[in-house]
Amino acid sequence: MVKFIGKLKPFDKVSLVTFNTAAFVDFPLKELGDATEMIRFIREIEPGGGTNIYNGMVLGYEELLKNYEEKKVNRLILLTDGYGETEPKTVVEKSREYNAKGIGISAIGVGYDYNSALLQLLTLETGGLMEHAGLSGDIYEAFEKQLSELIFPVAREAKLTLKYNHKIRFKRLFGFPLRSDKNNIATFDIGSLFMGQNRIALAQFDLENPTREIEEMPVIIELSYFDLAEEKYVSYTQEARLSWTDEDPKLDLFVEQETKKLYAIAILNQSMKVMADAFAEENIPKAKNALERAFEQISELYPNAKDEDVDKLVAQMANYSVALDNFERKKKIEQNK
Repeated sequence: MVKFIGKLKPFDKVSLVTFNTAAFVDFPLKELGDATEMIRFIREIEPGGGTNIYNGMVLGYEELLKNYEEKKVNRLILLTDGYGETEPKTVVEKSREYNAKGIGISAIGVGYDYNSALLQLLTLETGGLMEHAGLSGDIYEAFEKQLSELIFPVAREAKLTLKYNHKIRFKRLFGFPLRSDKNNIATFDIGSLFMGQNRIALAQFDLENPTREIEEMPVIIELSYFDLAEEKYVSYTQEARLSWTDEDPKLDLFVEQETKKLYAIAILNQSMKVMADAFAEENIPKAKNALERAFEQISELYPNAKDEDVDKLVAQMANYSVALDNFERKKKIEQNK
């Protein structure tokens, strides 16, 4: 982190939030200056117990929100193993609240068993980078990639506009929060664009009593932004024409299933971590509750159909549940002797 800070400029604004079972703002967001004070705080960081990812993330977002500057890159870099007591859905939904206010998030997953699914869900919302640092020596390289994205924007204030016809109705755009949708025009704030960054947006529409004339009614896509090299606002427009087909496309099902799978894996990873920690403390009721809650959430995601990958994890969880029951019975027998 000291090496990372050394790459920043004195006028860059930075904050430091640490979290274990609790979360703390060690260094409130302000101009870095000569970095002496910041480095002192970094040197004083010591390992603690637990990892409250939710509170740590929210404190970081709040520091950025109260110092938000529209024409600057407002980004939270989350260095974590991706685990905590808070359920993944709650973490992701809270993150989206801040994303909708123009604050992005990137993540560095630490260790070989970090909760990759949860970090993917967090970063997908704003197209942020997600890096993996298996060993401590890998962390700086991951930070350097994050820094490259932060300090080398090629454009800012990017906005995507979709103009569509009366035969279709806008439903959603995967990957970016909606700013407005009225008079058949949907707009989205993308923020800053960076060198070497690929951003993908998938738009979904519902049909409104369509006829074949829909093929002559293209969707107009406009991308506008402030070009930092040219120092002026520019825009590009492209038409997307619809093709009439009698087939039933499965795109919506595919996208939703992929998102569901990420949620399911994040939930199962989280519950196994909570279960393992509780078991180590010989808190069997808490361990069993973590498993039961995971099963409930997976059932909500997959009330009918199941996914093969998720099935394997659920089966593994079921084995753990049986093992916990056996352990609990054995312990009671020993206590009654």
